[in-house]
Amino acid sequence: MFFQPRSVLSTARIVSVLFGSILASLICFELNAKSPSAASSKLSPDLTIRLEQRRKAPTVQYGESFAAIVRLTAPPTEALITAWESKGIHFERRNTKLVSVGSFYGVIITENVVDFLSAQPEVVAIFPPVPRMVSPIIDPGPLTKVHEIITTIPTWGLKDKGGVDMDGTGVTLVDIDSGIDVFHPLFFRPDGGFYSWIDTNGNGQLDPEIDAADLDANGVADVGETLLSLGGDLIDVYTGAVIEPAGERFVPGQMYLYADTNSNRKRDHGKAKGFDDGSLAFGEPLFIYDDVNRNKISDLGEKLVRLGTSKIRGVYAVGSGKTYERGVNLSEFVVSVNASHGTGVAGILVGGVIGHTDVVGVAPGAELLMLDSSSINPDPNFDWNASILSGFAWAKEHGARVFVHEYGSQFGSFADGSTDWELVLDALHDDGAVQTTATHNFAGLKGHRDLEVPAKTSETFLLTTNDLSSFGAKYYYVFLTCRWLNGDPDKIEIRLKHPDEQEAVLWPATDNKGWEVAASAGISPAKTAMISAIVRRTNAPNSFVAFPDGNWGLTLHNLSEIPVEIRCNVTDETGYSSAIHWTNGSTDEGTIATPGTATKAIAVGASVGNLTAANEQKLGLRYYSGRGPRIDGELGIDVTAPSDHYTAAVGNGVSGYGNYTRFDGTSGALPLVSAAVALLLQAEPDLTPDEVTKRLHTSSVSDAITGETPNNNWGFGRLAIYRMLKGTDPPKNNNPIAILEGEFPAYVGKDVVLDASRSYDPDHTGVSVPRLRFRWDLSYDGTWDTPSTDDTKLTIPIRTQQPFWVKLEVEDEYGGRAYALRQVLPEMPPTQPEPDTADAVDGVMGADAATEDTQPLLQTDTTSVNDTTAQPENSPKNSSDNGGCVIRRRPNTQSVPAAWLLVLGLAAIQAHRLRKSSPK
Repeated sequence: MFFQPRSVLSTARIVSVLFGSILASLICFELNAKSPSAASSKLSPDLTIRLEQRRKAPTVQYGESFAAIVRLTAPPTEALITAWESKGIHFERRNTKLVSVGSFYGVIITENVVDFLSAQPEVVAIFPPVPRMVSPIIDPGPLTKVHEIITTIPTWGLKDKGGVDMDGTGVTLVDIDSGIDVFHPLFFRPDGGFYSWIDTNGNGQLDPEIDAADLDANGVADVGETLLSLGGDLIDVYTGAVIEPAGERFVPGQMYLYADTNSNRKRDHGKAKGFDDGSLAFGEPLFIYDDVNRNKISDLGEKLVRLGTSKIRGVYAVGSGKTYERGVNLSEFVVSVNASHGTGVAGILVGGVIGHTDVVGVAPGAELLMLDSSSINPDPNFDWNASILSGFAWAKEHGARVFVHEYGSQFGSFADGSTDWELVLDALHDDGAVQTTATHNFAGLKGHRDLEVPAKTSETFLLTTNDLSSFGAKYYYVFLTCRWLNGDPDKIEIRLKHPDEQEAVLWPATDNKGWEVAASAGISPAKTAMISAIVRRTNAPNSFVAFPDGNWGLTLHNLSEIPVEIRCNVTDETGYSSAIHWTNGSTDEGTIATPGTATKAIAVGASVGNLTAANEQKLGLRYYSGRGPRIDGELGIDVTAPSDHYTAAVGNGVSGYGNYTRFDGTSGALPLVSAAVALLLQAEPDLTPDEVTKRLHTSSVSDAITGETPNNNWGFGRLAIYRMLKGTDPPKNNNPIAILEGEFPAYVGKDVVLDASRSYDPDHTGVSVPRLRFRWDLSYDGTWDTPSTDDTKLTIPIRTQQPFWVKLEVEDEYGGRAYALRQVLPEMPPTQPEPDTADAVDGVMGADAATEDTQPLLQTDTTSVNDTTAQPENSPKNSSDNGGCVIRRRPNTQSVPAAWLLVLGLAAIQAHRLRKSSPK
């Protein structure tokens, strides 16, 4: 099951098309801008460029007002609010309270008040309402042992202080991302009840389109109860094409089932199909399968588990401010065609059910909020009705303790920890919420270079572009960001020469015949100088020249009296260096992106999980993983985690189908760390964000591959979840073996003893059973009827002749679990013989009947997701070694074969009757 990954180049191309990259959609008109007072303006360089784009758009009609964020010296007084609002500056509010994060406030303004606002002494900075959200690249990767690498599996065996399994229960995460498929089966909890299925064709296995769910428990396959399979395909999220189909046979754990209640052969869901938030799983009955013995086969006796409550607490549409809340209108949410990225991340965070689905997130018991940035595409820089601060406030109202920032950019950011978006994350951290973000995927693309320019000298550096029309894509824009410490933008001039020898002045910006240029410059509070420019070549009004094959020349003229070392990053409109890159001299050092550069955020890099690309080392650092240090020399990166694994997928906006994709990139590494933090907060809910970060640092592991840590590539090392929670490495542990027997037959009016005493722990075969704990579900309805104890036997009364199944759970000291099923078929007690019946013969019949035991026994030796090893050869054997539903008979203890006893019994009865009928 190997899939050749597509190249970063073609992946980036598709990302730009399907994610509606913000950088691509910004610029569709003539721009020639220079930042007013570059060194002192309160407008961020990014906002300066965006406002110029807004002013000079000849064909795009924008609303008069738009959202922005202002940083103030102190909380605004009522008098200031009144005065500003009289000028047309309106503060954002939620539930009558001002929307703010620390000293940052959301406002709705018009262009006419920008100069007034900039002149106010209370204003420190004004910047856009949403950050630049370049969607990280997703490279396809295979199913991996990621949970094994980061020690998730033994962590799931732990319990919190309340005795609850360690799965993120009670913790809420918020993902700032490209949307989500709220109808994907991975995002529902298994709380809809247990249902029997009807083997309509009597072949002993579940066959979709033939067998049925017994929804009304009448034992009959009624109309509307036929089961159909759902999902299980491995798909390409960009095209929706199936890479590996699920197959025709139903496979528990990989595929889902639903009851086709209207017989239209589709799983109907959502408001358009007549379902609302009161409907379980927002649609027709949806099931996972309780594969008790984990043999990937549907055995008789095993049940369906209905999915019910959504794990998604709500979705906030960034830009419009519209909310979709669970229990209110979440089922009305319309899944965007851009939702693939967010859906994949959500699957890694909270997806699936431990022990029931093959794909399981790190914290499947946690709650998820989504700030959906797909609602701001394809023209994200204008007509915002609300700033992202409103979304942050909404998330805080819903108890979010972990923020997952799944976006980043190299363009237009000082990236030194002192600027607006970085400080917003720091303020959220100070407010009690852990901030996690990726280092992003800008390494390995030749887009980054450190340029040295002597005093009073010009130096020219070469760039190379590629004609990508053969890939079905053309690129037009060059995005350039140059940063250096303790510098002055007014002392640097930048020119760019096209392969056709035409040259444009990028800074200071001026009119350039045959070019369109937008540029801005500034100096950060940490004294980082920056010049940013966007440029493209024209050959006529509204006619633009795509990148040809060839070399460009970037000339830097240093007007100052001292040499300067300038770090320059170049990208195209994908947000990456897919079609333009440095010809030589590029470096991966310093490729960490904003907001990963925020001082208090946890920045996550990516390591190899299973698939090793060219020039990569097994378990080594991913070639694309952003490296430190920041421009000011600070480390930047905190921890690394593996990146390639399966997760939920939605292709081309087709929602609710339960398919999967292979997910890679720092986008795949980040949610592993975010969800690990959720587990830590479940275990220790009083930890502060600073304490969480420290625990993450001190528990990360180093080895010969990482080298001594912390360092600029790995941060403090590899994520190790179990060490983070327990302070030690996890024990080596195999799951126990569950064996369920009993004293049968079970007679109505009598007690029956269920016996699990032959269950054992393969890690301690010489140790007595009390190392294990047992609990019982006596009606196999999904509710445990006894607490977990060390009692190996359970006596239950038999009241009726109704057959029932019993489920046993066996747990070892480390949380490894196994399960077994036993069907109980109650019988009426045997009839007592007449006084003159031959007692010896009737007694033999009764004894023979009592030994007949045809009750199915289904048990397992490897039933927990924690189990990674097969049963040892020297372990005791049980009747289900080869899986499935086993018919077990009690050994016949009589020396006379049953058939001969029956003959003798009949002969004795006949003789008795003849004696009674003959004359005395």
